[in-house]
Amino acid sequence: MEKEFPNDVSRYSNPGVRIYFQTHEWDDGWVPVSDTSPLKYVSEYLPTDTALDILKENSPLVDIGAGTAYWSEIINRAGGDCIPIEPDTETRSYTWCDVENGTHEYVKKYPNRNVLLCHPPGSLWTVDLLDYMNDEQRLIYVGDWNGQDGITDFFDKLREEYHIVKTFEVVNWKTTTARGYVFESNGLNGKFSWGTNAMCKHLANANPYDDNIESRAFRTIYDRKHEPYYLMIDRENKKTD
Repeated sequence: MEKEFPNDVSRYSNPGVRIYFQTHEWDDGWVPVSDTSPLKYVSEYLPTDTALDILKENSPLVDIGAGTAYWSEIINRAGGDCIPIEPDTETRSYTWCDVENGTHEYVKKYPNRNVLLCHPPGSLWTVDLLDYMNDEQRLIYVGDWNGQDGITDFFDKLREEYHIVKTFEVVNWKTTTARGYVFESNGLNGKFSWGTNAMCKHLANANPYDDNIESRAFRTIYDRKHEPYYLMIDRENKKTD
């Protein structure tokens, strides 16, 4: 079967998509055809146009653990505002833009910027990052949910202290279930919005074994401890029937 060029990647400059399209196959997974060098320079997950629209809406951003800073560069090209931070700049043979050398603690240096965390390693510093963020900062996480990105403590903390306000697709070449999530601290408003509750109720009632990324992710985040919210929505819906 002939591979198809990914959708939703035509409005913004996004050279990584064409690089991978020319060098990789992905009918049954992400397999290099011949040249594996792009892996050193381009992120495994790439932003779609929709992702860039959402990232622009959430600018200004600070990209923690930016790697080669591909996401930061593409966000800035699209008209957003993103500062890349990377602790291992000296080991990088190439970066897409100037990168500030620093650790996750640098999030405290930029308290007025939302935080981008793309394809993080399985490390405890991702948990510390959430502690260093203030309640006004949103977290835009790009990666697997309870998969190869992050660690269990990181996802547990997200479930307890944050809620999802939006999700978006990323180009991931069918290798993972990675997507983007926009999180907001529960300390900001004290409870979930009606719209978010309604969406969570719908997704929680979906078949958890269905091949639906959103259902699996939301069902994990909005577990049974939030059931009173669902029941409240049911009562309100019955009043209007």
